[in-house]
Amino acid sequence: MKKPNIFARFSMFWITILLGLVYWAPSLVFYDELIGPMKQGTYSAALVVMAVVFITWLPSAIKAYWKNEADGPNLLILAVFLTSFVFLQTAVFRFMNLQLDRPDWLYYSPIGGFISYQIVVLGTLITVAVAKTSGVHIDNFKRRLGWAIFISGTTLGVFIGASLGKAINL
Repeated sequence: MKKPNIFARFSMFWITILLGLVYWAPSLVFYDELIGPMKQGTYSAALVVMAVVFITWLPSAIKAYWKNEADGPNLLILAVFLTSFVFLQTAVFRFMNLQLDRPDWLYYSPIGGFISYQIVVLGTLITVAVAKTSGVHIDNFKRRLGWAIFISGTTLGVFIGASLGKAINL
């Protein structure tokens, strides 16, 4: 049996790299001319794509909620649906900020914090869903989860400390 070449074997990786280059190459070369239209275009594309994903996964998410079973596949369905929902909210929020010239009532609203909170809940859901679906050994999972919480908590503490220091002018 012939061994596949490096491009065929890691095709998803190379497609991801190519998609990144499709955005970054023109952005870096034609920065001044393209930055406005590219922002508008990518914001609009993100809004449309997340709306499509949201609508596509809505029936499956309703079924998963209706079943009320916390097994891996149902949790993954909910994770995909809620990811599209949070990204859709983010796209709408960003689009509104852009179209309304970043009004204070929207910029300083608690919407951004709520979106971040939803991402925390979503990350927890994804972690549990993947562990339940892939049959991860529970001791390894607990160890990795512990390290992830430690690193995340340390990073969060540094950010909160820096924000408080800035807020009280230290």
